[in-house]
Amino acid sequence: MNDENVEDDTYEKYEDDETSSEINEDDGDDDEDQLYHDTLPFKRRGISRDINLEKVWQVNGKRPLTIAFDNVEHKMQQIGNKVKYFTLLVGNQDRFTVPPCYLSWTEVPEQQRAQLRSIIESYFDLQGDRSPDEYRPVCADVDHLAADRYRDYKLKAHSHLKAYGPSRPYGELSAED
Repeated sequence: MNDENVEDDTYEKYEDDETSSEINEDDGDDDEDQLYHDTLPFKRRGISRDINLEKVWQVNGKRPLTIAFDNVEHKMQQIGNKVKYFTLLVGNQDRFTVPPCYLSWTEVPEQQRAQLRSIIESYFDLQGDRSPDEYRPVCADVDHLAADRYRDYKLKAHSHLKAYGPSRPYGELSAED
Protein backbone atom coordinates (compact mmCIF):
# COMPACT_ATOMS: atom_id res chain seq x y z
CA MET A 1 0.00 0.00 0.00
CA ASN A 2 1.48 3.38 -0.95
CA ASP A 3 1.59 6.44 1.32
CA GLU A 4 -1.05 8.38 -0.62
CA ASN A 5 -3.68 5.73 0.06
CA VAL A 6 -2.81 5.71 3.74
CA GLU A 7 -3.33 9.47 3.94
CA ASP A 8 -6.63 9.26 2.06
CA ASP A 9 -7.89 6.44 4.31
CA THR A 10 -6.84 8.41 7.37
CA TYR A 11 -8.68 11.46 6.12
CA GLU A 12 -11.87 9.48 5.55
CA LYS A 13 -11.53 7.87 8.99
CA TYR A 14 -11.18 11.31 10.58
CA GLU A 15 -14.30 12.58 8.81
CA ASP A 16 -16.24 9.50 9.97
CA ASP A 17 -15.05 9.97 13.57
CA GLU A 18 -16.04 13.62 13.65
CA THR A 19 -19.51 13.08 12.21
CA SER A 20 -20.25 10.09 14.42
CA SER A 21 -22.95 10.56 17.03
CA GLU A 22 -20.88 8.58 19.55
CA ILE A 23 -18.21 11.28 20.01
CA ASN A 24 -17.34 11.94 23.62
CA GLU A 25 -16.68 15.67 23.87
CA ASP A 26 -14.77 15.46 27.18
CA ASP A 27 -12.22 12.77 26.33
CA GLY A 28 -9.25 15.09 27.03
CA ASP A 29 -7.58 14.36 23.67
CA ASP A 30 -8.01 17.84 22.17
CA ASP A 31 -4.26 18.28 21.62
CA GLU A 32 -3.98 14.89 19.94
CA ASP A 33 -7.04 15.61 17.78
CA GLN A 34 -5.61 18.97 16.68
CA LEU A 35 -2.24 17.38 15.87
CA TYR A 36 -4.04 14.63 13.96
CA HIS A 37 -6.10 17.21 12.05
CA ASP A 38 -3.00 19.29 11.18
CA THR A 39 -1.30 16.29 9.54
CA LEU A 40 -4.19 15.62 7.15
CA PRO A 41 -3.66 16.48 3.49
CA PHE A 42 -5.24 19.71 2.27
CA LYS A 43 -7.95 18.97 -0.29
CA ARG A 44 -7.98 21.23 -3.34
CA ARG A 45 -10.46 21.70 -6.13
CA GLY A 46 -9.69 19.85 -9.30
CA ILE A 47 -9.64 21.33 -12.78
CA SER A 48 -13.13 21.91 -14.16
CA ARG A 49 -13.81 19.79 -17.22
CA ASP A 50 -17.42 20.78 -17.95
CA ILE A 51 -18.65 17.28 -17.10
CA ASN A 52 -22.02 18.54 -15.86
CA LEU A 53 -22.44 20.60 -19.02
CA GLU A 54 -21.70 17.50 -21.08
CA LYS A 55 -24.45 15.61 -19.24
CA VAL A 56 -27.01 18.38 -19.76
CA TRP A 57 -25.96 18.70 -23.42
CA GLN A 58 -26.35 14.94 -23.99
CA VAL A 59 -29.76 14.93 -22.32
CA ASN A 60 -30.70 17.68 -24.77
CA GLY A 61 -29.82 15.35 -27.66
CA LYS A 62 -26.41 16.98 -28.26
CA ARG A 63 -28.20 20.04 -29.60
CA PRO A 64 -27.12 23.53 -28.51
CA LEU A 65 -28.73 24.61 -25.24
CA THR A 66 -30.76 27.79 -25.16
CA ILE A 67 -29.50 30.64 -23.03
CA ALA A 68 -31.31 33.88 -22.39
CA PHE A 69 -29.73 37.31 -22.49
CA ASP A 70 -31.13 40.47 -20.98
CA ASN A 71 -30.26 44.06 -21.74
CA VAL A 72 -28.94 45.44 -18.44
CA GLU A 73 -27.64 49.01 -18.49
CA HIS A 74 -27.08 48.99 -22.28
CA LYS A 75 -25.16 45.71 -22.21
CA MET A 76 -26.30 42.14 -22.75
CA GLN A 77 -26.03 39.79 -19.79
CA GLN A 78 -26.73 36.07 -19.48
CA ILE A 79 -29.69 35.06 -17.34
CA GLY A 80 -31.32 31.78 -16.45
CA ASN A 81 -30.37 28.45 -14.95
CA LYS A 82 -27.65 27.62 -17.49
CA VAL A 83 -25.46 30.66 -16.78
CA LYS A 84 -23.03 28.69 -14.61
CA TYR A 85 -22.47 26.15 -17.40
CA PHE A 86 -22.01 28.96 -19.90
CA THR A 87 -19.49 30.82 -17.75
CA LEU A 88 -17.47 27.68 -16.99
CA LEU A 89 -17.43 26.70 -20.66
CA VAL A 90 -16.15 30.11 -21.72
CA GLY A 91 -13.41 30.05 -19.07
CA ASN A 92 -12.30 26.49 -19.79
CA GLN A 93 -12.31 26.85 -23.55
CA ASP A 94 -10.51 30.16 -23.16
CA ARG A 95 -7.67 28.32 -21.42
CA PHE A 96 -7.62 25.44 -23.90
CA THR A 97 -8.02 27.48 -27.09
CA VAL A 98 -6.01 30.65 -26.52
CA PRO A 99 -2.36 30.39 -25.41
CA PRO A 100 -1.29 32.72 -22.59
CA CYS A 101 1.34 34.43 -24.73
CA TYR A 102 -0.80 37.51 -25.45
CA LEU A 103 -0.57 40.46 -23.08
CA SER A 104 -4.31 41.11 -23.20
CA TRP A 105 -7.47 39.87 -24.87
CA THR A 106 -7.32 42.69 -27.42
CA GLU A 107 -4.14 41.14 -28.85
CA VAL A 108 -5.73 37.71 -29.40
CA PRO A 109 -6.19 37.19 -33.17
CA GLU A 110 -9.73 37.14 -34.52
CA GLN A 111 -9.16 33.60 -35.84
CA GLN A 112 -8.70 32.25 -32.28
CA ARG A 113 -11.66 34.28 -31.02
CA ALA A 114 -13.80 32.82 -33.82
CA GLN A 115 -12.63 29.31 -32.93
CA LEU A 116 -13.61 29.93 -29.29
CA ARG A 117 -16.99 31.31 -30.36
CA SER A 118 -17.66 28.28 -32.58
CA ILE A 119 -16.95 25.91 -29.66
CA ILE A 120 -19.31 27.90 -27.45
CA GLU A 121 -21.98 27.90 -30.17
CA SER A 122 -21.74 24.12 -30.44
CA TYR A 123 -22.99 23.94 -26.83
CA PHE A 124 -25.19 27.06 -26.64
CA ASP A 125 -27.56 28.58 -29.17
CA LEU A 126 -26.42 32.20 -29.09
CA GLN A 127 -28.21 33.21 -32.30
CA GLY A 128 -31.60 31.74 -31.42
CA ASP A 129 -34.38 33.80 -32.93
CA ARG A 130 -32.43 37.03 -32.56
CA SER A 131 -32.04 39.46 -35.41
CA PRO A 132 -28.50 40.42 -36.50
CA ASP A 133 -28.90 43.69 -34.58
CA GLU A 134 -29.75 41.75 -31.41
CA TYR A 135 -27.03 39.13 -32.03
CA ARG A 136 -24.14 41.64 -32.17
CA PRO A 137 -24.46 42.68 -28.49
CA VAL A 138 -24.66 38.99 -27.48
CA CYS A 139 -21.35 38.35 -29.26
CA ALA A 140 -19.90 41.42 -27.56
CA ASP A 141 -21.00 40.03 -24.18
CA VAL A 142 -19.40 36.66 -24.94
CA ASP A 143 -16.23 38.47 -25.99
CA HIS A 144 -16.26 40.52 -22.77
CA LEU A 145 -16.74 37.38 -20.65
CA ALA A 146 -13.91 35.65 -22.51
CA ALA A 147 -11.67 38.68 -21.89
CA ASP A 148 -12.43 38.52 -18.15
CA ARG A 149 -11.70 34.80 -18.01
CA TYR A 150 -8.48 35.23 -20.01
CA ARG A 151 -7.31 37.96 -17.64
CA ASP A 152 -8.08 35.74 -14.62
CA TYR A 153 -6.21 32.82 -16.18
CA LYS A 154 -3.19 34.99 -16.92
CA LEU A 155 -3.20 36.31 -13.35
CA LYS A 156 -3.27 32.78 -11.91
CA ALA A 157 -0.50 31.66 -14.24
CA HIS A 158 1.61 34.70 -13.28
CA SER A 159 1.05 34.06 -9.56
CA HIS A 160 2.04 30.43 -10.06
CA LEU A 161 5.19 31.48 -11.92
CA LYS A 162 6.18 33.84 -9.13
CA ALA A 163 5.56 31.19 -6.47
CA TYR A 164 7.07 28.09 -8.11
CA GLY A 165 9.28 29.32 -10.93
CA PRO A 166 9.22 28.18 -14.55
CA SER A 167 10.14 24.54 -13.86
CA ARG A 168 6.65 23.29 -12.87
CA PRO A 169 3.72 23.52 -15.29
CA TYR A 170 0.62 25.24 -13.91
CA GLY A 171 -1.63 22.22 -14.46
CA GLU A 172 0.67 19.77 -12.68
CA LEU A 173 0.40 20.91 -9.07
CA SER A 174 0.15 18.10 -6.58
CA ALA A 175 -1.76 17.99 -3.32
CA GLU A 176 1.43 18.73 -1.34
CA ASP A 177 1.84 22.14 -2.97
